[in-house]
Amino acid sequence: MKIKKSKNPILSIVTICFNDYDALIKTFNSVKKQNFTNYEYLIIDGGSKDDTIKFLKKNNEIIDYWVSENDNGIYDAFNKGIIKSKGKYIHLLNAGDTYMNSHSLLNIDFNCGFDFICSSVLKKSSKDWVWLPFINSISNYVNVSHPGLIVKNEVYFNNLYSTKYKIVSDELFIYNNVKTEKTKIYNDILVEMSDGGISTELSISHELEKHKILIKEKFRNKEKFILHIKYILVFLKKTLLK
Repeated sequence: MKIKKSKNPILSIVTICFNDYDALIKTFNSVKKQNFTNYEYLIIDGGSKDDTIKFLKKNNEIIDYWVSENDNGIYDAFNKGIIKSKGKYIHLLNAGDTYMNSHSLLNIDFNCGFDFICSSVLKKSSKDWVWLPFINSISNYVNVSHPGLIVKNEVYFNNLYSTKYKIVSDELFIYNNVKTEKTKIYNDILVEMSDGGISTELSISHELEKHKILIKEKFRNKEKFILHIKYILVFLKKTLLK
């Protein structure tokens, strides 16, 4: 474990990883290439058995804080990174994901005063597509792809990710917290998201957990109905096309 230096950056960039050395290198290089420099970089590793720890030790001077230890899943790892962050804002950039270009962070106004900053995300797959942040008028929140979300430090501290769920707690966080009046929206692409993110993969467990959230959490009835229909149709369509 390496303890971070004492400073007060505008942005904390947090990368979580587990036994994915190549993906970590890809993300690390993307962060290193940023022309924006007022940030700290934290890496939360889940106790990898590959070359990850060797890499972290080798880059002690660039990484402000890192730890390699067992955790209780991706949302527990997110929370560990959030708690250790000192930046005014926090961005969670998973291993394998990269900033769109070297000036991606320079395009963002970190003095805007908003609790949330939402940007577009390029999702890599067999057919690439861009997720633009948009306002959900039914429940007054901004529907944004998680890698495109930057959050004020104190907001994250007071609203950590639920560890009750293994796949979709990021979606639950966005629904409950990223309200329209508290959000600055950019249509520019901030992150290129690698194919295979756990909360974007289609699976029975993913869909069941989404429905569990719809039943247990405080979604409005109209939105529950819309989301139920949406998930069923998407699941059937992609299952039949396999």
